Amino acid sequence: MLQLYLVTPERTIEKDLTIKEVTLPAFNGELNILQGHAPLMTTLRPGRLVYKLESGEFKEYFIAWGYCQVTQQKVRILAETLEEKSAIDSGQVGQALALLENRITHEILSDDQRQKIDQQIEEMRAKSYFINH
Repeated sequence: MLQLYLVTPERTIEKDLTIKEVTLPAFNGELNILQGHAPLMTTLRPGRLVYKLESGEFKEYFIAWGYCQVTQQKVRILAETLEEKSAIDSGQVGQALALLENRITHEILSDDQRQKIDQQIEEMRAKSYFINH
């Protein structure tokens, strides 16, 4: 079994929760962690974070950027934001995505502005996929 530590800047979601496995959106692809996994650190991209409890029940969140540290017995996730599927408004996500895509297409932007909007678009697309699958 693994111990999960899951935190955002606002609150601690889980602390020393015993889990069987966790799947998360690592920077270079989806990563599944089981007990005894090789130690690693990775950045996280927007996407689905899901972990399996001892009972066999799954818990699922949308994560928007973060970091993960894995040891053989612990998984520590520091997330910019975490949202449950039921808390996400698909209409707002669609509107935000349309607005961002319109801005990047029609406005004159600096490189820094374009990069920030590209990241926001990536997050909104990942969130839209998360709530629709």
